[in-house]
Amino acid sequence: MGFPVLISCWLCHWQPTQHTPLARPAPPRAEEPAPPIVLTGPPRPERQPTTAEPAPVVPVKRAMLPDAVVVQVMDVGRAALFGCVKRARDREPNLGTIKIELKLEIDAEGAVTAATAELEDTRLQNCLTRVARGLHFPAPGVPAAAALAFFAQ
Repeated sequence: MGFPVLISCWLCHWQPTQHTPLARPAPPRAEEPAPPIVLTGPPRPERQPTTAEPAPVVPVKRAMLPDAVVVQVMDVGRAALFGCVKRARDREPNLGTIKIELKLEIDAEGAVTAATAELEDTRLQNCLTRVARGLHFPAPGVPAAAALAFFAQ
């Protein structure tokens, strides 16, 4: 059976003793007081709180898509748009003729980035704009806009 071996670095673990000259404590240092801070120059004017004005919104110039293109794309989404109207009629059977105006903003790739409709029935409005945002137009190459108005009976 062997003995456990303990290896230690004598330089790292060497502790000076009282009789070793290295063990003398260093003499205490006298702390010098910090020099006083002196402010020179004219007094600063009081700062008034400022409110940053928002940067003006610069409208993006948008090309208008031709009516034929808008009608063609809306034909693809017609069933979903009229599904929104049908659900509104199921909630309110006495709902008369509804004039729907959709305004769309389209990016250069043809995706609808914003859709708005102004209706009294917010659920119908939300449904129509959600469907409209899911439509995809042929890529116009520049930001574009489209408007569509129709009556639902």
